[in-house]
Amino acid sequence: MSTEFIAKKKIINADILENTCIATGIYRMVIGGMEISRWFGEAIAGQFVNIYTDNAARLLPRPISLCRLEPDRFTVIYKAIGKGTQEMAGKKPGDKVRISTPLGNGYSESIDFAKNIMIAAGGVGVPPMLELAIRLRKRGCRITAILGFANESFLVEDFREVCDEVFVSTENGSEGFEGNALQLIKERGIVAEQCFACGPKAMLRSLNEYCGEQNIELLVSLEERMGCGYGACVGCSVTLLRKAEPASPDSEIYEIKKKVCKDGPVFYGKEVAWDDL
Repeated sequence: MSTEFIAKKKIINADILENTCIATGIYRMVIGGMEISRWFGEAIAGQFVNIYTDNAARLLPRPISLCRLEPDRFTVIYKAIGKGTQEMAGKKPGDKVRISTPLGNGYSESIDFAKNIMIAAGGVGVPPMLELAIRLRKRGCRITAILGFANESFLVEDFREVCDEVFVSTENGSEGFEGNALQLIKERGIVAEQCFACGPKAMLRSLNEYCGEQNIELLVSLEERMGCGYGACVGCSVTLLRKAEPASPDSEIYEIKKKVCKDGPVFYGKEVAWDDL
């Protein structure tokens, strides 16, 4: 890891402005403070932050995707399932929190964005797609969002404010379509030029097959267990499949290892070695 990369990353103290339960076990935390504008001004959709707990016994931070970016604050949505996130859930407005500056490579300007976009997200994969939807709207894209949940939805109205169409699925049928997000997509025959997705690996793997069949370019935001979040520990490596240059139908395919925290979390679905995940 280069010293230039390290120099751009810092751990800062910030203020908790809001920490609200928005669904069963799901919390919205809004973080602000004097250094947010300085360090988050160039953050992009798809990046994440490390949130550090107060308990010194918990050495590893919690990587949480950025949900909403504003000039002087940002929002994360997280599920309180372990001791670290349960500690986060107990925080109150006015409390301090230690966070990293933005990490990872998200949906950068280097991506050739299409005009007709599908966003497919499931569970805690829904929040990081909101900032992407907001930025795609500013580009004039037509956006169809498919949001899948186990039994209780959240952020649906936020997506409706910026998307042309929003479809909701719940596995228990309590809201919208009964089933998962991919089943909803197939049921309605939803297609687009480009699809951006975040959610459980099984969902992303199946979505990759569907997009391949429909000739839809797919970019996925992967989630892996991370030790550091900076690319030093190699704990979040994934295998990508690349074609030797010059690329042709007969080009040899080779494997390359990439780190979700530093090289991702956004990758092209067709390049991911799904059988290794």
